[in-house]
Order: sequence, then structure tokens, then C-alpha cells
Amino acid sequence: MKVLFLTPRLPYPPAGGDKVTVYSHIRLLSPLVESIHLLSLIEDDRETESARAFQSEFPNLTVETIRLSRTRSRCNAVLGLAASAEPLQVHYYHSARFARRAAELARENAFDACYAHLVRMAPYARNLPVPVKTLCMTDCLTLRYERSAPYAKGIARHIERIERERMAAFETRCTEDFLFSIVVTDLDRQKLLELGARGQIVVIPFGVDLGMFCPEESERRDSDTVVFLGNLHSAPNRDAVRYFVDTIWPRIRKRKPSARFIIVGVNAPSWIQRLHGKKGIEVAGAVADVRPFLRRAACTVCPMRIGAGIQTKNLESLALKTPVVSTTVGFEGLEAQEGEGVLVADSPQEFADRVLLVLTDSGQRTRLGEAGRRIIEERYDWNTRAQALYSLLSGKLPGTGVGQAP
Repeated sequence: MKVLFLTPRLPYPPAGGDKVTVYSHIRLLSPLVESIHLLSLIEDDRETESARAFQSEFPNLTVETIRLSRTRSRCNAVLGLAASAEPLQVHYYHSARFARRAAELARENAFDACYAHLVRMAPYARNLPVPVKTLCMTDCLTLRYERSAPYAKGIARHIERIERERMAAFETRCTEDFLFSIVVTDLDRQKLLELGARGQIVVIPFGVDLGMFCPEESERRDSDTVVFLGNLHSAPNRDAVRYFVDTIWPRIRKRKPSARFIIVGVNAPSWIQRLHGKKGIEVAGAVADVRPFLRRAACTVCPMRIGAGIQTKNLESLALKTPVVSTTVGFEGLEAQEGEGVLVADSPQEFADRVLLVLTDSGQRTRLGEAGRRIIEERYDWNTRAQALYSLLSGKLPGTGVGQAP
């Protein structure tokens, strides 16, 4: 099987949920297929070095990139307000060069399948002469925008309203243009069906590389340390940090002045960077390896108020036996009960109380960590997703051996 991958961002290095997903899917499929050709947009020519490093990891992978500057993307989005009724993020990632190259590759190569990552890649893939086309949607974006509405302010509120209205029609139509659409939770699938989606929507949850994310008992926990992990370019993650710092962290510090909060993640905006050194907050930003931070933490926090799908930050923490304190939104989609590695709280005071419990009770911390690792081993091993992905790209529903033309 020859597979064409289309992605809006280069999935290497694999930092952040979207990049980890595509990287992991390629890693799983590489031993099962003849070849994989990845065509990806990049913002900066310096990313070509990462593209070469990525290609060198797999003998049957070809990586090709096309630059679309952030300035050009922003102009696209502004023009998109009046140009059409398509979502602004589709306009943001519009590139005539990318469209031409995708069409050329499809004509020149006998691809058996096309994998498009996120709905913003759907326009590039929908008309390609490839027998089997699969769209990895990940989340229902309409659900995410509905949840962000109460927290948007100023002009952002109006832009999000426009995007929400456009996205509802667009993503349901996308499910009809592809043989299969992938989401990571049944909640996302059900929401798409409620919106009127008529295509075949398949749930394939995120996973964790258990060999990479394994506990090291020799590395001691710091009972004062709380960590947040996430791509800080993401609006839901930025909102989570602001909510935690403004309303939850002061309550924790009042009762435990020695507590420190470490923010780990790429693309930290200036207002997050300015938090460094204030009130026990450290901004580590982009790091080469997140695992040492997670292994040393007494717990990680997932104070999400906006979002959908599964939070990969939670999976990676639990894999390392690091307890998680999360809001209900951050906990959704995880196949676990509260207490199986995760404590759930939605009010600022309850959230602070749960964090303080983990910081001060080593027995509870150990029990939560053990339970979390068991959940990951039983239900979230990336390697168990390989056959389902291969089936979809073969035109068959996982476990049935049958497919249905769109």
C-alpha cells in the first residue's frame, strides 16, 4: 500500500497532541505499508532540517514541505471573512502551491490511500484521484467553539461566533467527502451526528508510546512541584494557564507557600513568559524532553475550560505514574473513573484542594500514580491502534472487513 499524508504542520519533532498523533500514526503504519509520502505546510524554512530528520527515522518515508508564512496565513484569514463561507482556519491554511503539489503527487504516484489531518486539509484531499480517503478530524471543532464562547472577549467573541457557525456546516460536510473520518472520543462522534453528519465516523483514541513514557523509580518526586504541559499556541491551553494562575494557584500558595508551578510547552506568548519568577511560577517553555518534568512533579494539572477530545497531556502524565488534577472538560474522553490516576474538580477552591491533597499525601499520590499507569497499559498503548488505522486506509471498517463507498 502507498499512502499520501497531508498535514497543516510538520509533525516533527512530535511535541503537542496534533504532532504526536500524526507522528505516531506514521510510526505505526510504516512497517505495514510499502511507502508513505508526507506533504506538509511549514511556516519557516528552518523546519526543513526537522523534515530531513523525520524522514531519516523511517526507511519508506518521504517528507516534502511547502512554506506558508504566518503573515500570509493571517492575510488569508482576514480575506476569508468576506471571500466565502468556509471556516477561517481553512482560509488560514490556504496555499495554491500546496494544492498544485498535492494534485501532482496524486497524478504521478499510484497512491492507494490518502490521510488528511484535520478539516483544514479536507479541501486539498477531497478531489484527489485516490481510491481511499480518510480524514483524521481528531475533535468535533464545533463542540470546542461552543465551549469557548463564554470566555471569549472583545473582537475574539465575534470572530469565534463566525467560525462556530461556519464550522458546524463545514465539518459535517467533510464526513461525506471521505470514506472514513476519525475522531478520538465517542462524545465527538455523537456531537457530529447531532449536527447532521452522514459519513462514517470511526473512534480511534489517542495512545502513548509505553516504551518511551515509562516510570523511573530512581527519579524522586518533588512534593512541592505542580506542572502544566501543553502547546501554548493553542487557545484552550492558554485559557487553562490563565484560569489556573489567576484563580487557583493563589489558593494553593496561600496554604503551601513552598509550592511551585512549572509551565512546560512550546510557543509561550509574552504574557506567559512574564510570569516566570513570580509567585512560585517557572516558565520552562519549549524543552527537549518533557519526561523529566513529569517524573519529578507531584502532579500535573489540566484546568481546561475549552476543548474536546482526549488530552494527550493527561495520558503522558499517567503513563509516568504522575497523578493528574483536571476539570471535567479535561477529563472527558478518558476511559477511566475518577480516582484512577485523575482527581476531578471544576470550582477553583475544589481544584486547589485536590492539588493540595496530592502535594501533601504521599500515599494518595502513589495510589493515584499506580492506578493511572494501569489504565494506560490496558487501554492506551499506541501499538494497539495500528491494525485499525491500516484497516481504514485499506477501505475497511476495523474489525468488520467491510467498507462502504462515500
